[in-house]
Amino acid sequence: MLSAHETDVEHELKLWVQSKVEDEVSRVVGLGQKVIKLPVKNCAVVRQVKDVVNRLEVDTGFNFDTVVQILLSDPVPCPPEVKDGYALRFVVLSTGKPMLLLLPYLYDTSMVGNTLTEWEFINNALASSRHKVDHFEDVDGRR
Repeated sequence: MLSAHETDVEHELKLWVQSKVEDEVSRVVGLGQKVIKLPVKNCAVVRQVKDVVNRLEVDTGFNFDTVVQILLSDPVPCPPEVKDGYALRFVVLSTGKPMLLLLPYLYDTSMVGNTLTEWEFINNALASSRHKVDHFEDVDGRR
């Protein structure tokens, strides 16, 4: 059972993530892009024999097998008083259609071997979809 302090910290973390998600949705919509934010129920990192898999349980009926591209934002460090050593990234999923899906992802930045290339998404029907990011590209959005 969580102590009162742990409950307060988890509540602060949830509010911080929600605020960051709203800011990112506003930014993306302001650029003219359609986006749907998907609520994440749980994040975990699963160590397998060869891989470290970033696992997200998502509160949706969406079929993640239709995802054709995964984009990741730069990391945003969590405030140390809320979750020291963790960072937030926005996982942006594309199905090739003109609307993007946005999910928040919190992870431990000190975990050795987590290259953020292996992903598993699980929907409300417990359908699991595995994806691998082949490479990352840096984009400079400044003009």
